[in-house]
Amino acid sequence: MLVLLLQSVSEIVKEVLAGKWGNGADRKNKLTAAGYNYNEVQAAVNSLNKKSVTTIAKEVIAGKWGNGSDRKKKLESAGYNYNEVQKEVNRLL
Repeated sequence: MLVLLLQSVSEIVKEVLAGKWGNGADRKNKLTAAGYNYNEVQAAVNSLNKKSVTTIAKEVIAGKWGNGSDRKKKLESAGYNYNEVQKEVNRLL
């Protein structure tokens, strides 16, 4: 019987941050094929890479996150709370 030993999520996160698992769909496919829970790994990566709400709000004001529903989708996909960010945008403006 073959026993597959998986690394811990924290070990995989370090490898993801080092670029060893690729990006986007390629990363998702590789992690899934290797037996890892992509959503769990990506959530851990996102939590380490999060910027402050004020920093993101300034990026929104600079146009880096798009507009309307596109902005909302991008922010939420990156792990940010859209309403929190928009509130900060409004405060800054």
